[in-house]
Amino acid sequence: MTTLRTTHPLLALFAVMTLAVGCADDEEPIGDIGSEAGESEGGEAEGGEGEGGEELEACIETVTVLADPEATTPQGHRSGEILDLAVGARVLNFLGVASEEGVSVMTSAPAASSVDVAVAYDSGEIRYIDSVASDGSEAECSPRVEADVTLRVSSEDEFFDAEIEAVLIGQITEDSLEAPTLLHEAEDLAELGALELVEIKPADPSSLGFAISFSFAKDGVTGELGGTATYEDPGVDGDVIVSAHAFKLFAFSE
Repeated sequence: MTTLRTTHPLLALFAVMTLAVGCADDEEPIGDIGSEAGESEGGEAEGGEGEGGEELEACIETVTVLADPEATTPQGHRSGEILDLAVGARVLNFLGVASEEGVSVMTSAPAASSVDVAVAYDSGEIRYIDSVASDGSEAECSPRVEADVTLRVSSEDEFFDAEIEAVLIGQITEDSLEAPTLLHEAEDLAELGALELVEIKPADPSSLGFAISFSFAKDGVTGELGGTATYEDPGVDGDVIVSAHAFKLFAFSE
């Protein structure tokens, strides 16, 4: 378990989330939750300052809405490449993920072992986001292409049964436009179908969130369902010790 002592529990959560690795119960499975930088009204996201004027790591982002999937990025990539890889229907197998250590999460058991995953694009907005580190920041920033799509996830037993408005994201590196990914965060498993949370240990987290994600590579589609459980404990001098544990429930693959 990784802990961080701070007077700002929210900052601690984001700092710990990428470090803490959780687990699932052997009986039933259990992805990492990611977050995007916020956007200001002018289409930019800037790093703020903590108490005492210390600058937080952040990226400055500039958003450009593209005309259509044929529009190219400044790096010369056709924006619709991410749609070419993701749009369409496929059947994925899924299974529970083995436990390690940290937090144990048990769900109801599915009767099906496969799930239908379909991504649809219907003239949604396509964006190019330029992303650079703010002055003094050590953040790793990279430009990307985003497209507004619809994700449909379903199984015969209705264990999965959801239609989601989502964002497809393709990161741009020096050499290529990488395989697009899609992430949807949910406050309750019921948003994704008939899944139910049976038990979580340690009990009574201060917050609990779930996320389903997919990666659409040329050699196949993979994904996972998981989440993050956050616990708050009193520290010294009124501080709060916050520990955040990422856990995995199910893994998807073609």
